[in-house]
Amino acid sequence: MKRQFQASFAMSLEQLWKDACTTLPEQKEANELYDTFDTLQIWQEVFRPKFGELESITHHSNPDDPPDATAQFTQGTLQVEHTIIEPPHVMQAEDIHRKIGKGRARSGVPTSGQFSKKQLEEIMYVPGHPLAWEGSNACLDTRYGIVVSAIQKKIEKHPPGGLLILGAEMMGSRWEADMLDQAFRYCSTLAGAERWIVAFKYRWNCQEYFSVIRSNEIGMKTKYGHCGQ
Repeated sequence: MKRQFQASFAMSLEQLWKDACTTLPEQKEANELYDTFDTLQIWQEVFRPKFGELESITHHSNPDDPPDATAQFTQGTLQVEHTIIEPPHVMQAEDIHRKIGKGRARSGVPTSGQFSKKQLEEIMYVPGHPLAWEGSNACLDTRYGIVVSAIQKKIEKHPPGGLLILGAEMMGSRWEADMLDQAFRYCSTLAGAERWIVAFKYRWNCQEYFSVIRSNEIGMKTKYGHCGQ
């Protein structure tokens, strides 16, 4: 199914989010639409010269997915794919917290390693749990492998190319930015990579964001700031 939403670079994120939540039945679908618009706005100086002004975004769901979305511009269209670059156990921890958290304070779980459901609950809710500690190198190595694998799979499965938006909880430290740079540079050498623009974006407090974008045409760019700026 395809649902089209009017959009422009001047439109507010709040209005787009309201339209998404009103129209799209699933939270995942609303997030995909929002992240597409957010990324296009953040990097409009990259997209405007190539595609012109943004006119609308069409969200795709089964049986019309992939792609996840198509952005319509005055001078062309851009297919958009999304992927979460979190390890499975991190996603499982988020699911556990949604079901039993009920507003409880919690700790994050390590990116590297493997944990049972019981261990994840203990790490999240037992203060100072020994399994909660993680070395920065182990975290970055795990992230690197996930990023490279995710980009490689999209390039292989969707040969037409487009915009690939990666999502994960990363606050934009120098080490995280360097890791993304290395992963993006490696993936730029893969067959078919020239047809893709790859972007990473994470926002927190519903305002601040960290974003990186790369293509063979523009190289790599990094931004820190506020959504919509």
